[in-house]
Amino acid sequence: MAKADSATKRRNIRLPTQGYDAPYSDAVLVGDTLYISGRVGFLPETGQPPEDLEEEIRLALDGVKVVLAAAGMTMEDLVWVQVYCSDVRLFDRFNEVYKTYFTQSLPARAFVGAGNLLHGAHFQVQGMAVK
Repeated sequence: MAKADSATKRRNIRLPTQGYDAPYSDAVLVGDTLYISGRVGFLPETGQPPEDLEEEIRLALDGVKVVLAAAGMTMEDLVWVQVYCSDVRLFDRFNEVYKTYFTQSLPARAFVGAGNLLHGAHFQVQGMAVK
């Protein structure tokens, strides 16, 4: 049987749970590409989004950063981001916080209107990164 090359090796990344053991990996690294599961901005103490919208956005994006770090990557390694939002009128408010997470070029992105998100969240962020 032929050995798999590094482009086909797969590593699942599971972060410590905070009271909820979800049936998925936080990310999957295949070769140099990291596929990041959706991240929401929940308060660790409550498992609910905070009242402050900017704090919710930061918690979601900080969650992406934590997953990237677990794979040895940074926000600058993101090449594609998809944001689900329960109210597309929040587009500009999301962007104000989002752009502060990047110092170089921005990844490709989609901002998608969605129905209700988990536990009343306004945003869910997922993406792909390449090292």
